[in-house]
Amino acid sequence: MRGITKQAGEQLSMLLTLANAEDNVCIRLVAPVGRNMLKMDTALPRDKVFKHKKRLVLTVDEQVAHACAGRTLDFRDNEFRVI
Repeated sequence: MRGITKQAGEQLSMLLTLANAEDNVCIRLVAPVGRNMLKMDTALPRDKVFKHKKRLVLTVDEQVAHACAGRTLDFRDNEFRVI
């Protein structure tokens, strides 16, 4: 996975804030193709992590990162999309 857009970072950060998530909690992208699944989780040592304004907002495991190579997580029209 290449990264996240500013819009995706803002939305992920807002979701974590609304959930009163602790600093070590972020959102995990579970399914990279088709219907994206996001869930609250913590990053594991081998995960690829993404930050928005210095806050950890997204983590993906090696398999998902590989499946999304060269792609970016975006947020448009009230939904997350891997583009």
